[in-house]
Amino acid sequence: MLTQVLLFQVLLPLTLLLWLALSHNRTRFKWLFKTIVVIGYLLTIHIGMTWVIVPWYLSYVLLVIAVILSARSLAHTEGRTWFTPWTLPSTLSLLGQLSVIMIIIAANSYLLSGRYSKAQEFADVSFPLSQGNYYAVNAGSNSVLNPNLRNLKPIPSLAAWQGMSYGVDIVKINSFGFRARGTQPDEPQLYNIYGDQVFAPCSGTVVHTENNQPDHKVLTEEADKNEPLGNHVLLNCDGTEILLAHLQYDSVMVAPGNKVEEGAPLGRVGNSGKTIEPCLLISAQKRMPEQPMFGGQPLEIRFDGDYLVRNDRITP
Repeated sequence: MLTQVLLFQVLLPLTLLLWLALSHNRTRFKWLFKTIVVIGYLLTIHIGMTWVIVPWYLSYVLLVIAVILSARSLAHTEGRTWFTPWTLPSTLSLLGQLSVIMIIIAANSYLLSGRYSKAQEFADVSFPLSQGNYYAVNAGSNSVLNPNLRNLKPIPSLAAWQGMSYGVDIVKINSFGFRARGTQPDEPQLYNIYGDQVFAPCSGTVVHTENNQPDHKVLTEEADKNEPLGNHVLLNCDGTEILLAHLQYDSVMVAPGNKVEEGAPLGRVGNSGKTIEPCLLISAQKRMPEQPMFGGQPLEIRFDGDYLVRNDRITP
């Protein structure tokens, strides 16, 4: 994960910025092509990748630098034509460049589409955390921005988990934009969200709980694939079931059948179940009695009317 971040979010952007700044533009179209490639790539990673190992504001800094370099490069094309004389090599080169531009536009259009809700029905609840600044790592309406949507694939083994398909994964960042003490520490206690109190996002009845799954180290084989939700609480709020998962071992404070009011403490964020690192998963479903516990009809979830997408920041 760290190698991927350094390559795609640091080294490649810096290389593209140097290319934009230093390479010669024989025509104005060459300037336009380079600008679209560089800014298009920066937009792709700005929207599509999570900014938790390197801070979220770095993506904005890179975009601002790209715009400044593009404007500076444009000034150096004054008096130049848009295209070179038409020859077979120049025509093939132009077609190749136009193809790259179309791919970049298509990729960013798809990513942007995931930032908008497509649902007619959704669950609107309060945000269940309140102790700092939080960050949505997996959220949105397509599977790039929200990998939880892959549970909707027509695969029999996934049917039991389709109710969490629109789930949102939340971490906590500090004032500098980092979510842990260190780049990728092994101990869950070094992550800012670990141990944060989780509150009921709505008033309702506790349907199901789990409290005995251990918290495992980060990015190890200890992650429990047989109990992917780890410790959790499932609430029924006026017919809509809200799941809060990956809680800390022995931290759940409610039991099935308990009535809870919105804002009541339920447990603490942990690193149990199938997780990459400590986070809180929140999802919503409508479920018939004959359906599996987490295999209901998934609902998009909103927090006090706000629809979260990847890289959104939340300060309750």
